[in-house]
Amino acid sequence: MPAEYTVLLEPLIEGRADVVYGSRFLSARPHCVLHFWHSVGNWILTLLSNPLTDINLSDMETGYKVFRREVSQSIPLREMRFGFEPEITVKIAKRSCVSTSFEFSACSVVQVPFRFAPTAGRAPR
Repeated sequence: MPAEYTVLLEPLIEGRADVVYGSRFLSARPHCVLHFWHSVGNWILTLLSNPLTDINLSDMETGYKVFRREVSQSIPLREMRFGFEPEITVKIAKRSCVSTSFEFSACSVVQVPFRFAPTAGRAPR
């Protein structure tokens, strides 16, 4: 939702992060529900990703990510489709862009709650 892009950008603007993942599952506010099997698939992919990357995400397959220009320009990408999500997550992890403490490292990843609104005609009935 465009109105929530400020939520994604805020940690970058404040200098608290270099990469921000918007999580559809952190928000306590009302949000659109996902199809059951989409939720299960997302959960499995995130569960597989977390130990492989050593990043504890709640929503690896989110389409909402923002990066500092320096980070995004320094990561060569190959995938043009759905493989982008795991590819970028693995490459961020390899760059040590993960904060190992409550202090933010030189390259840190932050998750923020983000409301999800599916495209028209794709919401569960």
